[in-house]
Amino acid sequence: MQKPLPDDVLEKLDKAGLYADPDGRVDWRDNGSEHPKNWSVGKKVLDTGIITLFVTVSGFIGNVGTSVAHEAAKDFEIGSVLANIAFASMFFYGQGFGGLLLPPYTESFGRKNINIFASAGYAIACIVVGVPQSLPAVFVGRFCMGFLSALPTVVGSGSIEDMWGVRARIWAIDVWIKGSIIGIALGPCFATYVSTSSLHWPWVFHISALLMGGVCLTCFFAHESRPSVLLDRHMKAIRKSTNCEDLWTDNKDKVPDIRTFTHTMLIRPARFFFTEPIITAVSIMSAVVFGSVYLQTEGLSVTYEAFGFNEREASLVFFAWIIGLVLTIPLRLNDWRLVSRRLRKKEEVRPEDKINGLYVASPVLAVALWWFSWTVPPVGKSISPYVSLAAVVLVGACTNEFDGILQGYLTDSYATYAASANAPLAALRAALSGSFPIFGRQMFSNLGSNLAGTVLAIIATIFCFITFWFYKRAAITRENSKFAVHVEKVEDEKGDNEDATSS
Repeated sequence: MQKPLPDDVLEKLDKAGLYADPDGRVDWRDNGSEHPKNWSVGKKVLDTGIITLFVTVSGFIGNVGTSVAHEAAKDFEIGSVLANIAFASMFFYGQGFGGLLLPPYTESFGRKNINIFASAGYAIACIVVGVPQSLPAVFVGRFCMGFLSALPTVVGSGSIEDMWGVRARIWAIDVWIKGSIIGIALGPCFATYVSTSSLHWPWVFHISALLMGGVCLTCFFAHESRPSVLLDRHMKAIRKSTNCEDLWTDNKDKVPDIRTFTHTMLIRPARFFFTEPIITAVSIMSAVVFGSVYLQTEGLSVTYEAFGFNEREASLVFFAWIIGLVLTIPLRLNDWRLVSRRLRKKEEVRPEDKINGLYVASPVLAVALWWFSWTVPPVGKSISPYVSLAAVVLVGACTNEFDGILQGYLTDSYATYAASANAPLAALRAALSGSFPIFGRQMFSNLGSNLAGTVLAIIATIFCFITFWFYKRAAITRENSKFAVHVEKVEDEKGDNEDATSS
């Protein structure tokens, strides 16, 4: 046992909300004010707002691809398939790669600085696409945008988990997901109006660069939220100011060198996907549902142009998704009520307590897609387009539920490793989202909107049975996961379930 630490060291540790055991190992005190979960509500709201702004603008820029491709194909004198690969698919393939690489990096080295550099790089990538007006530049620029978009899209859930307790995360994750869907819904409309105006398609990316530059500026006002990184920084600062070399941290996220990072940290998301059944099931379900959103980005335009809408009018259909987001608010209120009741009774709050909205969304999504499929042309040409638009509103609501609830479920189940747990989901979702736009227009044009929509409706119907399995077996499967159980014990020791100061 080492000699007792000097009084000035103990004083500085206490001021930072830390303590040191007899061996000099530094850790957080209960309710230590510097721990992100114990920040003031205003500080956490600011950081959550910046994360949400980042994911909204990123979703917005990500979903301009197919709309821009139609106009850019004429300038480059290429087919629609190649244009969609360049402007749409490359973005999502980049996002899939970034979704595997960036989460473990931020878990090891922190969130804030990489968000600043990534948003700046994102803006530069927009300029690379818009200024040269070269097809190779489009491929490179869109891939880089997608790679960097993995930060707000994947790491965002981990950043939110860093700050918010189990009850407050209900709303924090929901706001973050809604921001993403709003951005995705606004993208096609913006891209269509700009591309078909006198500004032409390059201005889509000029304006996007300005928007992302604004996001970069806001990132400077954010705070580092990774607890292990903050703990290490505080310990080093105290050790330097007091010349006390006996202090150290047991930081399991820290990697000693790049080789260890490459061989150990980067395989964590892949290991999660192949060894954690919950992550496998959630990744497949969420990826297929969310990927179909980008299939609909092409399909809805074909469908409503058959109703007689022009290209610009058809792009406004995506606002129906935004309207659908309002319908999910009662489900979040129900989640809040159930979790609050458990907390009042001092019962354990399980991740399964916050996924009841999935049991509603799954059958509603199936019904909405069957409804949409047979109320649009050619079969439903005489039916008012507003009938099918009502179904699109429900699809938007259900997409929010699938994406938000399932990512939130992984975030709650894997806590401090939420970003890595969500990385396989993001990678698979990116692969499908990148592939669907390639054949989306052809699918809806060749099969017709009725049969194409039916394919999606059948998939959604199959998911109803998977959701039933989820209802019966999710908790048992998670409890059989050694890693998930280990993380749960760690979080219980930190008092996250009490949610006292972090909600």
